[in-house]
Amino acid sequence: LKTEAEHQALFVELAREFATVLVGCCDARLVREAGSTRLLGDPTEGALLALGLALGVTRETLDRETPRVAEWPFDSDRKRMSVARAFAGGRRLLCKGAPEAVLPRCTHVRDAGGVRELDGAGREALLAIAERLAARGLRVLAAASRAVDSAEPLADADHTERGLCSDGLVGMQDAPRPRE
Repeated sequence: LKTEAEHQALFVELAREFATVLVGCCDARLVREAGSTRLLGDPTEGALLALGLALGVTRETLDRETPRVAEWPFDSDRKRMSVARAFAGGRRLLCKGAPEAVLPRCTHVRDAGGVRELDGAGREALLAIAERLAARGLRVLAAASRAVDSAEPLADADHTERGLCSDGLVGMQDAPRPRE
């Protein structure tokens, strides 16, 4: 059995990996000016940047240390966005989007036990969790990633966004919309 400190360290490691995927796959930016911070971009991505900031993962650091080498923007047909980044150990694809668009592309899952194969039952269990979160009124996003071989071309999203490892789900409460 692991000690409480080892459990906490593992949780922090998994949370930071999850935040790296979400933040590394964002187009929004937090801009600090005159003692305040404002969001440039999509409010949903702003919430993801705030989550990353709380875990010590910033877009600025990722952009400096892991430059983008390819990207496939979000669109309403694909319901996901992906970014390939050059990490020190090699290229990685980071993907976020609607659970029903991302999870079918996952063949593995990352959890406290490490990375393991994701079978149909496991995928259905993750989709059920996403549905429960959505039923509570939350906007749910799935995060996934995979290593990308240096020889693999990054031209086609459908080819590249395969064999992903599910890194987790996030549920966010949408801010109330202003009355008109």
